[in-house]
Amino acid sequence: DLPTGKMIGGGHERERLYFLSIPVDVVASSVPSKPSPFQWHLRLGHLSVPKLRCMFPDIPASESFLCDACQLGKHIRSNFPSS
Repeated sequence: DLPTGKMIGGGHERERLYFLSIPVDVVASSVPSKPSPFQWHLRLGHLSVPKLRCMFPDIPASESFLCDACQLGKHIRSNFPSS
């Protein structure tokens, strides 16, 4: 871990790839148990809620979220007036 200087795991190199040997308790404590629908939205390339529901039917029908990247992507470019 760069900020703390602690070693969080070890590993080895084989055929120019690094394989980490991280203890299970470290991995389990560093990852949340269930990602939120918003996390899936981000991870899967900003899918819409209906498409997320097709993949994950357990997402509540009332689920919605505001994503800055999606809102900005819907904007159109304005032309500047020529003076």
